Amino acid sequence: MLDPAVAMTPMATLLLALRLAAKEPGQSAIAVDTLIACHTEGRLDVPLLASTLRILAPTPLTKWSRYAKSIRRALQLDSGIAPVAFEMLCSMLDAAGGAPPKDAHLVLELLREVVLVGAHALPADRPMAQQYCLLSRFCQEPIGMESSCQSAAGATVRSMPLDWRFAA
Repeated sequence: MLDPAVAMTPMATLLLALRLAAKEPGQSAIAVDTLIACHTEGRLDVPLLASTLRILAPTPLTKWSRYAKSIRRALQLDSGIAPVAFEMLCSMLDAAGGAPPKDAHLVLELLREVVLVGAHALPADRPMAQQYCLLSRFCQEPIGMESSCQSAAGATVRSMPLDWRFAA
């Protein structure tokens, strides 16, 4: 997949999505390099990668903390990948459903950074934004900057701090 002549087929995209959540640091580092290279060369199908993550995120095959670590590393290496990271993170939250995993706070923290730095807007019509607001309600001790978000019922929820601690 690092070869520019190789097309990013659906199977290659699935492999990339699985490797981004790899436990071994070397495997995830190669996946991060592949993500950046494919994006830079224009071979990355971002909607396909996002839908693949939407399928993989709720399964026990992957851990959100590993995705957060890989995506954070990709952002450190190439800030131009922020729109891809935004779509990936939003897709993971779309897949969370009613019971997000215990390490969802890492994805939320990274999404918050991408939104603040990249001036991306959280879309109110996506289930992800509702999930984001739902998770922010579990904040026990808000620290830092707050903003507002529309809940599913249309009420404005304030309490999406830059840094937070979840209630036990």
